[in-house]
Amino acid sequence: PQGAVVAYALPTAHDAADPSPVVTCHPASGTLFPLGETDVSCVATDASGLTSGAESFNVIVQAGAKPAKPSIKTSVPPLTTRADAEFELTVEPDVVTVCRLDGPLGGGTFEPCSGGSVQTYSGLVDGAYLFTVQVTNSIGNINQASYGWEVDRTPPDAVVRFSARAAYLRVGLTWTKPIDVDYARVRIWRKRGTAGFWKRLVDRAAANSFTDGTVSNHVLYRYRIRSLDRAGN
Repeated sequence: PQGAVVAYALPTAHDAADPSPVVTCHPASGTLFPLGETDVSCVATDASGLTSGAESFNVIVQAGAKPAKPSIKTSVPPLTTRADAEFELTVEPDVVTVCRLDGPLGGGTFEPCSGGSVQTYSGLVDGAYLFTVQVTNSIGNINQASYGWEVDRTPPDAVVRFSARAAYLRVGLTWTKPIDVDYARVRIWRKRGTAGFWKRLVDRAAANSFTDGTVSNHVLYRYRIRSLDRAGN
C-alpha cells in the first residue's frame, strides 16, 4: 500500500576531460517509490565539480490489475519514404486511450487519439519517429505499446565518372559509387539510339562495373544510371 522498492541502472555520462563523470539520481535506486507517477531526475558531475543539466525519466508504481497491452497494426515499414503514417489500434473496453508521437522536431505529449481506433499523421519530415499509445483503466493503472520507424525522403548523390567502352558485341560500363552512408545500389537502363523506351537492365549493389552482352554491332546505344538508397530514394 505504501508503494514499491524500485531498482534501476544509473544513466551513463560522457565528458571530454573526465572519462567517468559521477551520475546521481533522485529518488535514488533501491528506495521506496509511492503509488502513482514519480519523476526521477539525474545529473552528472565531472572531476572539476562541474554539473550537467538534469535529465529525467518517469517511474509508475501501480496497484491492482493493469489493462491489457494495446495492439498496434500498421503498414508503415521501419524505413520509408512516406510522409504519412496510419495506425490501427485495438484496446480493451472501458479504458482511456491517448496517443503520442516523438520525432525529429522534439518529444510529443499524450493527447486523445484523433480518430478513435485509427490514428493518422501527415507532413512528416525526415528523421526517426516513435508512436506510443497508452491506455488507463478505471483504477488508474497504465499500459503502453509503441512502434518506431524512420522517414527518409532525401535522395542519395548521383554516381560519378560514369563511362562506357564498346567492344565486339558488348559494352563495358564503369562508375564510382556515392559515399552516402545509406547507399544501397545502382540501377542501369539502356535504349537504342534516339528511341523513347528505356529498358531496365540490372541492379548492382557492391559492384562498380557491368558488362552488357546483349548488344549488336554498329548500333548506337545510350545508358542511364541512377543511385538508390535503402529507403528507395
